[in-house]
Amino acid sequence: VLFHLLGFAGGKRQHSLQIFAIAPRICLKYPRFSIRTPHNKVRLAVFTAYILGRRVLFDVIYKTMKKILQDLAYGELESLILSLGEKKFRVRQAYDGLMRGKKISQINLPSALRQRLLEEYEDEPIRIIETLVSADGTEKYLFRLADGNIIEGVFMRYKYGNTQCVSTQVGCRMGCKFCASTLGGLVRNLTAGEILAQVLAVNSLHGGTAEKQELVLGSK
Repeated sequence: VLFHLLGFAGGKRQHSLQIFAIAPRICLKYPRFSIRTPHNKVRLAVFTAYILGRRVLFDVIYKTMKKILQDLAYGELESLILSLGEKKFRVRQAYDGLMRGKKISQINLPSALRQRLLEEYEDEPIRIIETLVSADGTEKYLFRLADGNIIEGVFMRYKYGNTQCVSTQVGCRMGCKFCASTLGGLVRNLTAGEILAQVLAVNSLHGGTAEKQELVLGSK
């Protein structure tokens, strides 16, 4: 925790985030170690340090985050694009790009418009950093948010269609003894755009289009 805080204080935000991102991966890589088993003191210590340091660090980072473009409804996006002096057809271009899970920097827009949007909005509000696949094809994802927080999601295939479980919060205040998500309590709620971005990222991963997306089941 001390190293993490010193790293942040020294202006090494990305370096600190990379170090703390390792902790949840350790927990996923060695699933035989359970939080509840008394012999697993190393895993518990790593995760506890991760949670405590994250709470302090990300409270600061979240306040300095850029806005999320996916938070805007279509009408709000239209107002934004037009206020920047662009023609109306640029609204559809921006919207279609976002609904296909693209970064702002990847959308088919004039370079000048993309740069103006990036001054205020996160290029990529969420990113899949790891995928675990079970024997039945179910996929579990680790997502990294723009503020460095880590959340999870699950994609399940059924005969009647696909279901995606999404996170709506970072952490949890329920206090279930068997769940690592509750160790640090509730860190923050996700924005509507961050929840939507999970669906768009997975939809893009599986070759879906803006017109064909999965059924969403909210978690937490």
